[in-house]
Amino acid sequence: MIRKSAKRFSEKIMLKQQAKARRRSNPIASRFSAHTLDKRSSTRQSCGASAPQGTSLMPLTRGRIGGYNSERLAFGFTMMHGDQEIECQISDAAMDELAGTRGTPSLARQAQFVALRDAIEMIASDIFDSGPVVKGVTIRIFTKHISKEPS
Repeated sequence: MIRKSAKRFSEKIMLKQQAKARRRSNPIASRFSAHTLDKRSSTRQSCGASAPQGTSLMPLTRGRIGGYNSERLAFGFTMMHGDQEIECQISDAAMDELAGTRGTPSLARQAQFVALRDAIEMIASDIFDSGPVVKGVTIRIFTKHISKEPS
């Protein structure tokens, strides 16, 4: 019995490592394709991941745009997890990294967010899925969450 469970555990680790390697080798644009989303959900099912009773594994869905916070140097937005609203923020540096620019003026942040919205929301959903669900927590996206393209 122990041998079988150890084998299953190592298979889970191997699947996670393969998924990370694929994300590192793919450019940002292809990371957010519909094909990748299907793979993500099938990987979860094959790993035996299960949601707590009464909930389901689902990505966050689009919420409202909050706006730019000049004190935090971050852009705020919300996403929905069922009927629960999740507060999210992305730093200026992370948004510039994602766009491949530097020093975007604060007045242009909303336009930049709208242009990058799909990618930003996917990153927020990934961060939400990777951690425990805590009510009232704000998901913050920093440059460390933006995958770098291979040079």
